[in-house]
Amino acid sequence: MQTASLRVQQDLRTKPDLVPVGIALVIFVQYLGATVVQAVGGVVLAGVMARYGSEGGVEGYSRAVTRVFVSLFFVSLMVYC
Repeated sequence: MQTASLRVQQDLRTKPDLVPVGIALVIFVQYLGATVVQAVGGVVLAGVMARYGSEGGVEGYSRAVTRVFVSLFFVSLMVYC
């Protein structure tokens, strides 16, 4: 988490007046990414629960949670990479 802020400080060391702007931008993008992943996760969870929730019991719930976890993993890879 701190690596991005340190990298901004290192890259902008010749322009010290831009360091606060760079760090603020990094923090904003990190929070935005987390918000997008949460929103997508909620949509995916609702869709998967509607599909597999009808199976009922622990097995349907387990299958739905596994699918959501895998989906969120790939979404977070797309957002952060």
